[in-house]
Amino acid sequence: TVVGVVAAGYGLSAAAFSQAYTIVFQRDLREYLRGTGAIFAVTSIVGALALPRLMATDGASAGYGRVGEATASSPGSVSPQAIGAPTEVEASESGTPSKEVVVEKELDISLREAVRSCDLWHSIGMFSLLQAVGSGMFIANLSLMSDSLGVPTHQRMVYVRTVSYCNCFGRILAGVALDSAEARCGVPRPAHYLWTSGVLVCAAALLRTVPDDGMREALFLALMAVGLAYGANWAIMPSCLIARFGSANKGVLFNMHASGLAVAVALVSSAVGGLYDAVAVAQGGARGFCVG
Repeated sequence: TVVGVVAAGYGLSAAAFSQAYTIVFQRDLREYLRGTGAIFAVTSIVGALALPRLMATDGASAGYGRVGEATASSPGSVSPQAIGAPTEVEASESGTPSKEVVVEKELDISLREAVRSCDLWHSIGMFSLLQAVGSGMFIANLSLMSDSLGVPTHQRMVYVRTVSYCNCFGRILAGVALDSAEARCGVPRPAHYLWTSGVLVCAAALLRTVPDDGMREALFLALMAVGLAYGANWAIMPSCLIARFGSANKGVLFNMHASGLAVAVALVSSAVGGLYDAVAVAQGGARGFCVG
């Protein structure tokens, strides 16, 4: 849940900056780039100065984990726990296991062991392909798709903000579902990729089967579904990494997934763009844009 809530802020970024582009910068692209560049520079400097101080405060370096858990060495906090790790039950003086105190062992998997694991590369491939469908096929080509369907320019920002809102909601929804489904039903965390991929399949099937006169409304619904699944996958991925490989190398493994996504998006966008250009040429569309 915490992962989903933290990641949700990024999901709202497109909505926030599209509003700023329209209201604050009055659709002036040059001023918008200057303003956002200044914002990013300030936040980077503040983060670089503030984070070391926060990490150095008393208790910041103590272990952390699920709320309400504690260890003997650090009351009120525990070391990062890996879900599914073996557990030890402290024994009472009579030798019988005590059911009150349960200590989970943290996964101790080195980076070399993780890289040699087929599970890691399967995770990278699955995550990259799923996100490439959402980003490379839909989100990156949102302007071209809306233009081909005759969506007015002033309404396209509504599409962008809708995707951003659904992106945010998907991250929160996935975070809550990860914890609740595992605790109540024992559903493993990687299994949540099934429903996100199903949402993407339904969005593509909708656009494939809807008649041409309803394509504009169908595109709006499909983008809502794509934004939901896209955001959910960003919450599922880091949680699955820690559950499988522990938290020791989570930064490296996370960036390996992000790098794989960048490659997949480039390939998918190139393929989709080539198909789009071919249709535009076949239709003889004005300014190289296809219709429908």
